[in-house]
Amino acid sequence: MPTGQTSVHSEDKRARRSREAIVGATIRLVSRAGSEVSVAEIAHEAGVSRRAVYLNYETRDNVLLASVAHLLRSAFPEHDISAARGDGDEPPELLRDLAGHLLAHRDFYATVLTGPSAHHVQRHVLDTFAPDVAGIMGTDRPDHDIHFVMYGIIGLCTEALTTAGPTDAEAVAATIWCTLRRIR
Repeated sequence: MPTGQTSVHSEDKRARRSREAIVGATIRLVSRAGSEVSVAEIAHEAGVSRRAVYLNYETRDNVLLASVAHLLRSAFPEHDISAARGDGDEPPELLRDLAGHLLAHRDFYATVLTGPSAHHVQRHVLDTFAPDVAGIMGTDRPDHDIHFVMYGIIGLCTEALTTAGPTDAEAVAATIWCTLRRIR
């Protein structure tokens, strides 16, 4: 079951359209207005009732997580760990793609990575990309090493999204890759 969704979901077209509208509205509102967007505002923007939001996601945090999950699934439908491994000075394609995706949705990710739900969002990103980072670092590393590195990568990405740091995907990917290469 996708993150942030409950077992209450029916798979009829109307319910699916409501969930899609809620996620789309959340992404747009958070990108424009920040993390203090209310369930009422999300419902209004999505054209559904507050009850529909709560029936589908139970909490506002779950709506944010579902929105992050949607964006990540859309950009990275499948992961190929072998493709994530890089050996030279150039960052692997996965890191360039991730940096480009984050920068394309800069306002949304900057908000959710620093707002009240940041820990939940960071944990979701960790769970999504930890296998790829393990592939880059070598899968013989203990999980706590992978988590440490992942939180470092999330920190580097958050810094790039919230400061006047690098604003192009290649520079962000190069910063992450340089760090990963040092600890491999």
